[in-house]
Amino acid sequence: MRTCTFYARNAQEAVTKIREALGPAAVVLQVRKVRAQGIAGLLGRTCMEVVAALPETEPSEQTREVLDQLRRELSELRGLVERQQNAPTPRAEAEVDENHCPPEPGELTAFFIRLGLLPQYARQLAASARLSDARQERVNRRETAAVLRSVLQQVWRDPPPLDPQCLQIVIGAPGVGKSTVLCKWLARLVLRDNQRARVWYADGERPNLSETLRLHAELLGVPEKRMVWDQSFPERECAGEWNFLDLPGLNWKNRAALEAMLQKAEAWGAAQWHLVISAAYDTQLLLEQVRAFSVLPLAGVIVTHVDEAPALGKLWNIPCGTNCSVRFLSGGQNIPGEFNLATPSALGPAVLWAETAISGRDRELDGAGKASAMKAVADL
Repeated sequence: MRTCTFYARNAQEAVTKIREALGPAAVVLQVRKVRAQGIAGLLGRTCMEVVAALPETEPSEQTREVLDQLRRELSELRGLVERQQNAPTPRAEAEVDENHCPPEPGELTAFFIRLGLLPQYARQLAASARLSDARQERVNRRETAAVLRSVLQQVWRDPPPLDPQCLQIVIGAPGVGKSTVLCKWLARLVLRDNQRARVWYADGERPNLSETLRLHAELLGVPEKRMVWDQSFPERECAGEWNFLDLPGLNWKNRAALEAMLQKAEAWGAAQWHLVISAAYDTQLLLEQVRAFSVLPLAGVIVTHVDEAPALGKLWNIPCGTNCSVRFLSGGQNIPGEFNLATPSALGPAVLWAETAISGRDRELDGAGKASAMKAVADL
């Protein structure tokens, strides 16, 4: 991907330069303020530095060769798996390979703690994990994985459906990546789903000065306008238009301010509130923020910086320790970029979803990956 750097005095000038040089398909990768060049810089003035690029439409020759090689290897692996599945297996060997002693409650607790759950939630899940044939001396490994998977799925909560008739309000503490989330969400709606959208801005405890969101709104052709507190939400100009409200970072420790904001927002009518948190935070801090913002009627949690977290298992503490649901997982700063619906399998661990992955319902694993995953379950 070839990148270009542009300097402009404001967002409108940056959009014009990007479209003239790269066309409407350009993707903005980074926006920041820098010291202006020349005399303006000597006077202490600043300008916008925007890094943009055109997405690759066709894979390079080297990429095609790698893809062809991967396809050939996958085809060979599928054939090997089919031959192994069709080959008769002696019953005695199957029992030795597939069965193991049922895990003890302490081992299950340790498993969930390694996954990332806090001890109190790990013990609760371990207590609810009851194997159907636990009274037998040996149990099937696949059943062990299925039961553990079922336990996690029971605590998982699907977020309520998104309603385009409601104002979508994105909130969170300063620095968690709310503007990036909104940019990705808008790009998904406008470019992928061909939906109409509009962005509103409002000040909170401090002014809303999000330049990145304004720039991307202009690139996507999304109208944007400032909203005043205590002002009734204006009528939509067209049916089915999504309306988003961007607020500056809020002090999550100030409960009175959050409750006051909720009362002021009543003038806007029906709304869905979305909390943005960072996966790079400590587990305890994540839960404290979710609980603090729960004074608002949260419709879901959006987790950012998932690319910076070594594992996402700690996010299981959210459905275990709060009444909130995880809606989206966002990673990286590129727009559009990683912005996916949250699923139980995305939070892990992969070993529990190995069987569903093989069947194609979740993701693909080769024969070696399947064996490794089932061995990890057997190590409980």
